Amino acid sequence: MTLDDARRYLGIRKQVFTDQPDAARPILEWLIAEVERLRSELAEAKAIINNLPKWQPFATAPKDNAADIIAWREDAGTFTVFWGPPGLAYRDADSEQSDWCWFDSRGEDLTGNLPTLWMPLPELDDDTRETAEAAGEEA
Repeated sequence: MTLDDARRYLGIRKQVFTDQPDAARPILEWLIAEVERLRSELAEAKAIINNLPKWQPFATAPKDNAADIIAWREDAGTFTVFWGPPGLAYRDADSEQSDWCWFDSRGEDLTGNLPTLWMPLPELDDDTRETAEAAGEEA
């Protein structure tokens, strides 16, 4: 942004600046710097948002028994689910996967009422993990 851009943005005529240019210049320079700082923060925020997990159709959820995922269903909202053997709320890597199904975190079989959307659980950053550990919680 230039001084002229700032003048136009503020709706200030050039006459004001020619009458008292020394008084106006520091204000405009600060405004220009502030606009640039805010543009930079906005770009960083957009990058963070673009890297967040996105909701996907539940039919595409991974059935690899590797991790819980977040699911969503209109009647239940968001909850965690996992892919596992029938009749068990716990993972058993030795059981036949062809019989496996989706369970919620309480061990309820979701076969008859599958979620409609899913996304991966977000990764915990070091600060969050350390805060949880300091509070005596398991991260």
